[in-house]
Amino acid sequence: MENTTSATNSLFARCRRRLGRAPSVLALLASGLTLPVREASAQWPQPWAVTLPATEVSYTSARLNGIAHPGWGGSFAFEWGTSTAFGNWTSPNQMLPGTNAVPFSALLSGLTPNTTYYFCASHTGGDCDYRSFTTLPEAPQVSTLHAAAVSTNSAMLNGTVNPNAWSTTAWFQWGATTNYGNLTAVTPLGNGTTGLHTPLAGLTPSVTYHFRIVAMNDYGLVYGSDQSFTTLGSPLVSTLPATGVSATMAALNGTANPNGLPTTAWFQWGATTNYGNLTSMTDLGSGTTTLPLSAPLTGLTPGVTYHFRIAATNDYGPAYGSDQSFTTGSLAAPLILTSGSGFGVQSNAFGFIISWATNLPVVVEACTNPANHSWSPLMTNALTGGWSYFSDPQWANYPVRFYRVRWP
Repeated sequence: MENTTSATNSLFARCRRRLGRAPSVLALLASGLTLPVREASAQWPQPWAVTLPATEVSYTSARLNGIAHPGWGGSFAFEWGTSTAFGNWTSPNQMLPGTNAVPFSALLSGLTPNTTYYFCASHTGGDCDYRSFTTLPEAPQVSTLHAAAVSTNSAMLNGTVNPNAWSTTAWFQWGATTNYGNLTAVTPLGNGTTGLHTPLAGLTPSVTYHFRIVAMNDYGLVYGSDQSFTTLGSPLVSTLPATGVSATMAALNGTANPNGLPTTAWFQWGATTNYGNLTSMTDLGSGTTTLPLSAPLTGLTPGVTYHFRIAATNDYGPAYGSDQSFTTGSLAAPLILTSGSGFGVQSNAFGFIISWATNLPVVVEACTNPANHSWSPLMTNALTGGWSYFSDPQWANYPVRFYRVRWP
């Protein structure tokens, strides 16, 4: 019983040192209720723990350290929190009885930057002496926003900065490429989240500029993502390949961006890069979105290479796309049926069938003696396929009459 009394007094003394954490235990002891206490023996002393300083402290993590004196054994863990009331436990370390000191630790993660935490190493249910650490203040957090108020020679750069409660400065990098090459003035922001808005002037019309926000405090230098804008000016155009190319037709294609000003667009085309022909003009409005443009061509000559390019203009002048070309296909030789149901006379007119000849310009000729090559034209027409008819005012004047059909 002497060892039991000693252990009870020791527990009471430890609880008394932690009045704010276990008043109910003191009340029970004061009332005379006996708590179950493991009896110490000469072989195994009572377990206890020592709290060591935290290590590996970063913005959001830290390692808690302690030394366990296992005594008769049991669980050792860390209590921790943002006050000395703690409120959190690490996973317990189960230890067998022993008299050798055993280091143990626990890694905390998900902590809040620039915050003070309290912790202590403890034999489960036992008393402890606490220590504290403060997580590091975090480098700023930044976001590059879209430019605003873009004109022919000016724009407003925008971004946001969260200094993470630490005095911070910020600025923009900008230029015609992602190498930037230019800096705006450095702006002190204090330690509260804020927006940064910096005007640019003296820009060149129709140029694409890149920019990003930059911020720095004692705990780091950070860069926002790249954003870009294009100053207003002449339209931005691009010639695309022709489509739907056949022997006599094709569709010209391209894109145009009005660049914020009222814009019209068209195609130049012809058999050389001098072009010589224009399609009708199309009103594209005054937006800043790239728009598709297409123009059909008909009546082209088979087997010919044509060149074309898109063109557009607004108040800042014309813009021309690069040259593109296409070659029309060759017409298949028409199949002329001149016998049986494919040739005959109807109402003093002769008829025939030509296949594969849609929109084909043909000439029908007649003569009385093909040997002397004296052919006279009877009909010039663009055939649409199927039956076609022609009349010969001289057919009744000759005993024999010959006819032929010519095409390009």
